[in-house]
Amino acid sequence: MKQHSHHVYITDFGHVSQHSIFLKIAGFDAEKAQEFTGEVRILNGYLYGDLIHRERTELSESCRAFIECRLLTKYENGDFR
Repeated sequence: MKQHSHHVYITDFGHVSQHSIFLKIAGFDAEKAQEFTGEVRILNGYLYGDLIHRERTELSESCRAFIECRLLTKYENGDFR
C-alpha cells in the first residue's frame, strides 16, 4: 500500500507592504487524508493565520508544522520577492 505524504502548493501571493506577504495555499494533509485550502500571512518573517495556528487549525499537527517549515524556508530563500 502506498504511503502518502504532506503537500503544500502556493496558488497565489501578494505583497501588502515591504514586510507583509499574503499567500493563498492548497495541499494535502496525509495524516487526515484530506485536501485543504487557505490563506496565511508572513509578517516580518513570522507566519499568521488560522490554517497554521496551533489551536485553530483543522490540520494535523504534523501537516501544520510541515506547512510552517516549507513556507518559512521559501520566504528565507527569497522566493516571494
